Amino acid sequence: MIRAVQDMANAVATSLGLPLVTSATVIGIDYDCAAKVTLLMFGDDGKARFVAKLARRAESERALVAEYNALVKLWSAGPRTVSAELPRPLALEDVAGRRVLLSTAVSGTPLTVGYYAPGHVRRPKRVAQDFALAGTWLYRFQRATRSGTTTIGPAAFNEWIRPTMARYRAEIGWTSWESRLFSERLPALCGALSGTDVPVVAVHGDYAPGNVLVSNGQVSGVIDWELGRSAGLPFSDLFKFAVSYSSYLDRASPSGYGTPAGHPGWALARDRWGAIPGWTNGTGVLYALFGSGWFPDLVRSFLHLHLRRLAISPVAARLFLPVFLAEQALVLEDPAYRGGYRALLRLLYEQGEARLPRLDEVVA
Repeated sequence: MIRAVQDMANAVATSLGLPLVTSATVIGIDYDCAAKVTLLMFGDDGKARFVAKLARRAESERALVAEYNALVKLWSAGPRTVSAELPRPLALEDVAGRRVLLSTAVSGTPLTVGYYAPGHVRRPKRVAQDFALAGTWLYRFQRATRSGTTTIGPAAFNEWIRPTMARYRAEIGWTSWESRLFSERLPALCGALSGTDVPVVAVHGDYAPGNVLVSNGQVSGVIDWELGRSAGLPFSDLFKFAVSYSSYLDRASPSGYGTPAGHPGWALARDRWGAIPGWTNGTGVLYALFGSGWFPDLVRSFLHLHLRRLAISPVAARLFLPVFLAEQALVLEDPAYRGGYRALLRLLYEQGEARLPRLDEVVA
């Protein structure tokens, strides 16, 4: 199969006048419902040239098509200031009965390599550097792909929030608290924010540390665009990086007491707001957004700086954080992941005013 994909890649390369590849290695295999195999392909000089993603199941074909279409739209729009960091889509073809997405390779090492290095996430300076790198590139990307402005109000609610509500209800369903959240609380917040301007930008959709590649002290590539879209609001990628970075602190910096070394506030957040059984990510999210200590201060500074750069009122975070959590509950069908984000959403709704600081206050 690898040989067949290599032949397909060289046929595409020949038609586009690109260098041929002579070898390939498997760099990733997924096992969930969107399972795929990822091949990195090299030229005879040993340099990485192409990436090929193969669908292992019918369900994963949709993800490959979505990623191909997202990249085609981004390259067609021409965000020249960030195009060097984007894989260039080359082909989407069937090879030996499997759908294959072929793109150029981008250089760099995933940010998670440093993240999981011993002691990395317990050192404020190194963590701050990670946030600065990711935030700087994200701002450049959003500025380069900005296509207009939406003003919060009924029309913006129907365009940018209601589709998430409808999908959430169709795929997950909702109980009385979710009905009140989506039908009463969010429309009320939208009304209170009426007139607030928000830029319309391209969205990666999964701007997590594992998808951010770094080289020589800067972001050199951003990969995995299956959730990408050419027009959206900037909150998803902003929240996604902060939440993803925070979710795995207990695994990146374990101690003998079941809490992340260097993060005493993590345990305080767990004790204050409760743990989500089977999903420790939730404690990391609550710690980062609402907890105390150097890390939550850094995360909130990151959010504040980014919103200020985009000239967005921090009050808008109150409306779009629950929307983001609802979006995340829809990303994977894994019960622990989906249930975890649903539990966070419920906590934000039912106990937010009494037990959680307002996000616009902690990032202001």
